[in-house]
Amino acid sequence: MEDDKEAARGDDVVLFESVKQAAEAARAYIEAYCEKDFATLRALLDPDRFQFSHQSRGAYAADADSFIAMLERMATDIFPDRRFTEIRGMHVVDDVVLIDTEWRGTPIVTIAGRFEAGVTLAMALKSMIVVQEGRITEIRDHDS
Repeated sequence: MEDDKEAARGDDVVLFESVKQAAEAARAYIEAYCEKDFATLRALLDPDRFQFSHQSRGAYAADADSFIAMLERMATDIFPDRRFTEIRGMHVVDDVVLIDTEWRGTPIVTIAGRFEAGVTLAMALKSMIVVQEGRITEIRDHDS
């Protein structure tokens, strides 16, 4: 009976560590995104399995390199001040992190039908971040 309790505690520790690791990776992603720290972003993403989608905005990346290139273009050519301004909630289940954030940015260019230069865009953003073996393998963003 004691051996069973000890084994169960060991499983809990492993589960807790994976949850902690997933939450830490998600927070590190948000910080690196806000700081435009593309080297850290690249290190957080799984180079072989990463994919990104933001369906309501029509933004997709099939791999880590494409995602980093998209973020670099966005940070220099469209929204140089873009950032997450608030984390309203974070829930972790196994290797999946669900985050409720506020995102803001002021575009420096107008893209017809999407946004106007100089007009700040703010949105409530829901993100699902999957972390496997310490690296982010998937990010799905949704406007709310």
